Amino acid sequence: MSFRTDAKLSDTESYEKAPKDSKSCLQPVWNDKNRSTDVINRFPTMADSQIGNDIAFLHIGLKMDQEKLRKKIEKRVEERIKNGAIEETKKLTSKYNSDLPSMSGIGYCDLREFLESKISKEEAINNWILHEIQYAKRQTTWNAHEKQIKWFDVQDNDFFARIKSKVINFLQ
Repeated sequence: MSFRTDAKLSDTESYEKAPKDSKSCLQPVWNDKNRSTDVINRFPTMADSQIGNDIAFLHIGLKMDQEKLRKKIEKRVEERIKNGAIEETKKLTSKYNSDLPSMSGIGYCDLREFLESKISKEEAINNWILHEIQYAKRQTTWNAHEKQIKWFDVQDNDFFARIKSKVINFLQ
């Protein structure tokens, strides 16, 4: 079952098609981190569903020192610039209306202002970094009141093993 092909199914239909053995669904995550989205695609979103009332969820959050997060964001934005983000934005803005929701994402707005000669390239990159940092802060603030989230510091050498252990214990 994939999200794209089964998006039109109701929550009940999606649940019935989902694998019943939750441990087997986790195998791709532990063996290949890049396939972790496969697990997400196997389970329907059941927030508003009646069948979701009796299902337990494990909420996992990842945290990082703010200064290290800032540096990581800066590096990621620089890499995206090197990998053609400006060219990609130029191509997209030539094909699509800039008022579309897909064109309002972090980075696209900033680069579009640069491409329209409203700001310099350096300002666009700095704005992009700032908006990414602000978004990360909003996520942290939003999740701060969620008491059920089990937080793991990604700077701990064993954080992935600890998450794996927590998930396996939760499923047993």
